[in-house]
Amino acid sequence: MWQVYASEFASLIGRHPYRSRHETILTILARAKVVKYKSTETQINEATKQLYAGANKPKVIISDKDVAVDIQRAVASGKLDSTAANLLQKHAHQVARKTNGQVIEEQIVKQDKIRDNNKKAYTLALIPNKVIVIGRIDGQQQDGKYIEIKMRNKPIDLTIAPPDYDIIQCRLYMAMLQSPSILLREECPAPGVPRLTVLTSDEKTLEVMKCVAIDTLDQMMQLVSNQSNLSKYQQAVAQKQWSVCDALLLGSVSNP
Repeated sequence: MWQVYASEFASLIGRHPYRSRHETILTILARAKVVKYKSTETQINEATKQLYAGANKPKVIISDKDVAVDIQRAVASGKLDSTAANLLQKHAHQVARKTNGQVIEEQIVKQDKIRDNNKKAYTLALIPNKVIVIGRIDGQQQDGKYIEIKMRNKPIDLTIAPPDYDIIQCRLYMAMLQSPSILLREECPAPGVPRLTVLTSDEKTLEVMKCVAIDTLDQMMQLVSNQSNLSKYQQAVAQKQWSVCDALLLGSVSNP
């Protein structure tokens, strides 16, 4: 059974501006043990968990410099190897941003008494007995309504709608939970009022999204059936040759 995380779905269907569709495809295939692959994002997440395991997990907002100091201490104590340390040093801002997001989310969950925070995994069938979407929503408010919390790394521009990729993720959650709506709460590290957006279920939009995803998954299955092209695809992803990746996925070339 192939598993697609709800947070990956927008990237899978080509609607995430900051994540490569092809890296997401390899991540899904690696999860299914079809290939061996770890995206840079996955490597950063794993190294960050290693850095901030257990009691070392920050409880307050940290800066890039704080991350650098934490890395030095972890290396000195033997907790972190040089490869992981170099990766985290290079992406210190990303590490700080994600860690701060977790700190703020935990504060909100405690303050607003949000229930079942990321505790249960929900699923949505894409291709019966072959592919499912898995998601963990941030929880339920006291009034029983579902809520998803997202962090922004800069002040929220109220003249611009929430990011498409977050709306897509929330639409999947509504389908999994059979809920008519979800509250999307956007926060940023700087003090200020969060933006609250009530998103409502849209079956037509959901079906279009699912159809696009199924088309891509069908292409992935065809790719997997051709070991030569799959190997070429992995090499093209490693070299970020996205046009070659597109051609191999579509099956329009055999020797790119």
